[in-house]
Amino acid sequence: MTIKETILLELNTISTLVASVPNVNVYKVHANYFDGIRSDLQANIIASNFETLKTKAEVPVGYFENLPLSIFAKIKQGFGDDEIKSTLLENIGNKNVYTIPQGYFEELEIALLPKAKIIKLSNFSIFKYAAAAAIIAGVAFGAFTFLQNKNTLANENASMAAVLKEANEILVNNTFDATLAKISDKDLENYLLQNGENVNTALLATTINDSNTALPEAIDYLEDENTLDDFLKNNNLNN
Repeated sequence: MTIKETILLELNTISTLVASVPNVNVYKVHANYFDGIRSDLQANIIASNFETLKTKAEVPVGYFENLPLSIFAKIKQGFGDDEIKSTLLENIGNKNVYTIPQGYFEELEIALLPKAKIIKLSNFSIFKYAAAAAIIAGVAFGAFTFLQNKNTLANENASMAAVLKEANEILVNNTFDATLAKISDKDLENYLLQNGENVNTALLATTINDSNTALPEAIDYLEDENTLDDFLKNNNLNN
């Protein structure tokens, strides 16, 4: 049995009327139909008067120009009565709360810069003698070094020789007090500021020798972290 026969058998089983329809193309047009369809469509368009039709979607004059203002007005009208009231915010209003005092940044640099260290010159008379002692000790040490190394320092200038000679005369003639009296307080103060460590050492040595004060033992520093501070305070060496 061929495919055609099988299909006819099925159609007869489903519907005898359908099976009796002849095998012809029912979708057909008359001869030369597509040849004249273009002119026929143009004629029908003109005949239906499409050019006289008007759109019914119209907007008022100036509608789009005033549209943003109209939208904002409706939004404000719709939500204005529902805004949350706040007494705190009403008191602030449009005030700028982020303000600083006048001249704040001009004085900021001065406030941030570290302050100069203040050196307290307590017991100035003691420091005066200690400074002078440090000066004389330094000169004497220089003289000793000079004598030990005279062969290598033979070509030093005359000014160094004069200084060493004067220092030697002070030590030999015991004119320490007279020489000290000639030194102004301003010169001593400048020396203290520039050579504070040497002066403190000389002062500490002088105090120990004059008062027969013993230095703290090594174990004292381990047992009490304030041992050195207490020693300086008790001997008026704080500055």
